[in-house]
Amino acid sequence: NLKPRFNILELIFSEWTRAYEVMKFAIHKKRIAKINYKLFIAHKCYIYAFCMCLFATNKLCGQADTLYISKVAESIKLDGKLNERIWRNAASTKPFIQQFPTDSLIAKSQSTVRLCYDNKYIYVGAQCLDPIKGPYIVQSLVRDFSFPRTDAFGIFLSPNNDSRNGFSFALNPYGVQREGVLTHGGNYGVTTAWDNKWFGESYIDSSNGYWSLEMAIPFRSIRYNNENKLWQLNFARNDQKQNEMSVWQMIPRNFNVASIPFAGYLKWTEPPPKAGLNYALIPYTFGSISRNYSQDIGDEVGNIGLDAKVSVSSALNLDLTVNPDFSQVEVDRQLINLTRFSLYYPEQRNFFLENSDLFSRFGFRQIRPFFSRRIGLLNGQKIPIIGGARLSGNLDQNWRIGIMNISTERDTSLNILRQNYSVAAIQRRLFKGSNIGLIMVNRQGIENTENIKTDYNRILGMDFNLGSNDGRYVGQLFYHKAFTPEQLKDNKAHASYLMYRQPEYSLMWNHEYVGKNYIAETGFVPRLYHYDQENDTTYRHSFWRLEPSAGYYFYPENSKLYRHGASLYLDYYADSSKRMTDKNLTFTYLIEFLNKSEIEFKAHDQSTRLRYPIDITGKGGEPLPVNTYHYKSISTNYSTNPRRPFTFSTNLKLGQFFNGHISSYSLSFSYRYQPWGVLSMNFRYDDVKLPEPYTSTELLLFGPKLNITLNRDLSWSTYIQYNTQIENININSRLRWRFRPMSDLYLVYTDNYDTYFYKKNRAFVLKFVYWLSP
Repeated sequence: NLKPRFNILELIFSEWTRAYEVMKFAIHKKRIAKINYKLFIAHKCYIYAFCMCLFATNKLCGQADTLYISKVAESIKLDGKLNERIWRNAASTKPFIQQFPTDSLIAKSQSTVRLCYDNKYIYVGAQCLDPIKGPYIVQSLVRDFSFPRTDAFGIFLSPNNDSRNGFSFALNPYGVQREGVLTHGGNYGVTTAWDNKWFGESYIDSSNGYWSLEMAIPFRSIRYNNENKLWQLNFARNDQKQNEMSVWQMIPRNFNVASIPFAGYLKWTEPPPKAGLNYALIPYTFGSISRNYSQDIGDEVGNIGLDAKVSVSSALNLDLTVNPDFSQVEVDRQLINLTRFSLYYPEQRNFFLENSDLFSRFGFRQIRPFFSRRIGLLNGQKIPIIGGARLSGNLDQNWRIGIMNISTERDTSLNILRQNYSVAAIQRRLFKGSNIGLIMVNRQGIENTENIKTDYNRILGMDFNLGSNDGRYVGQLFYHKAFTPEQLKDNKAHASYLMYRQPEYSLMWNHEYVGKNYIAETGFVPRLYHYDQENDTTYRHSFWRLEPSAGYYFYPENSKLYRHGASLYLDYYADSSKRMTDKNLTFTYLIEFLNKSEIEFKAHDQSTRLRYPIDITGKGGEPLPVNTYHYKSISTNYSTNPRRPFTFSTNLKLGQFFNGHISSYSLSFSYRYQPWGVLSMNFRYDDVKLPEPYTSTELLLFGPKLNITLNRDLSWSTYIQYNTQIENININSRLRWRFRPMSDLYLVYTDNYDTYFYKKNRAFVLKFVYWLSP
């Protein structure tokens, strides 16, 4: 068993290296006499090679650490102090390993973790040593903080041991909670939109140089098979003062810290207890006062609704909603659109978020057979949702399912009939980290409770998701088909994607094809639609896409640089006859510093063949004629050290744009007054100059935002957005009081003006949400 020997030798090598650096520093400062340390260097190389050979052998053997968890009878008081006797008797983790800035040395800021459980909770206790004195770095006291930007400790669990899906729970030194789900092996981090009830507290002991925490994660809050005695497990610690990310099980530094394929194991000494009947009733009531000034119409509305969560089994959950309302959701961040296609805005409504990857991960980012924002929303207008149900989770270690059905009310003002939306997905695990899945999406028009036979849209598709055991290969392959009453041909979409990643280099390939009749009315396929401004008509066109890229990076030693390197990226679109419609060839050189600031230089070579006349500025001016345009530009982006109280990033782009020129500048900054206040600002300015008679314009978008968190339960945010492209000023202010776990009171104020400050509409909403659970 090489693992213990590797740990000891790694510790020896790490301490030896630090001693060597101290010697060099002392010699440089002339505090000790200069000595010949060539022999010292030779010993360093020898030990390094020996340790790395053992490390490589250990990884090739596929060994991973296992932490045993035992049942306890003694109760735990959640105060973060770890003073109960059971913590001293529980098995503890080995020393943590750095994940940033290196991935091969023992962490400088060590953490020790212990686990135990009773019939209701999994308990996590951790002590985080803090060798550098000073205040902790946190963004605010708002729940679901950014883990990479905050001093924090997190646990990552995959109860199905499938290297694909799991849960994450985290605390910062001030006891602020963060929870989320892991999908696609954790390659894309943690989705914090998922909310659930769990408990945790932190304790800061500055005099002894550490902070500690205790978590109590209810078995009811997670989905698992109680017959499975082996779960995947990892821990991560972020020490911002040390500028170090560390983990229990080594994760290569070019991977996300939440990557499941590199996790160790949690071994249950006996099967975990059944969660039992788990349910939560979440009633809500709200009242609103609104006024539309353009039509001089006022409205006062009050309503009630109910959400319910019921565990069908320990790994399968049923969600129900009746008359849902999402008025407390924050407004979308506005964007300037200088493309010819619709922009993607993420889902923020709670009902659509849990296990959402079962549906939303089918297809690609711009070829989605299912996009939940198509339900209950039309061009920013809300359509009342009558109710819905969703059954999702795991049948066993290999099978995962999701079934959702939602009905919306008829809206005569928008000329929309009552609709029923159904989506069903099933995934079968293959190998360790791959799966194959089927999806079916159906939109059905309804008149007088009867289905309209000629009013439907359906998608049927199959996806294969590849994830290698070591996480270095990721990929996807899919084939989808659309069905409409007209039974149109060329109604398919297919694509393939493969990426290989090493710390030094990455290679990526992607191809896509979308037929002109791949109509996904409950999906998101923006490039399928082309607008003819002269005739005010939209046409559908098939398209091919090729998207290869390659990058190579250097990791210099004894430098202020973390890494630097170049990449080449091609984004190429063609029509059904393989004739180019869009091409973007981009060369990038990236420089990342150890303090996490970075600078990036880009050179773009672009071509666009316009099929139809269009005003690319979106201001409704003289459209550009049908032609093929070639244009080049350069851009640079700089971001400062995110650990400082004042941070900013800026981007400058200069060059040609279609038959003219563009100067684009953006700036975002944030000032953090720890831990209760953050003032931020996003600013973008685009100066588009086109020859006469085409539209030249200056577009401006800026949005100041103020977040104040008086404590962990009371927060207030105000967001102002000024956008000259859509000629709108939006003000959104939200007060949130979490008066008990998962129960909230919201007061929301929304106001809209045009850019001449003429009032358009205004609304006040008071919403009360209460979480009832055993």
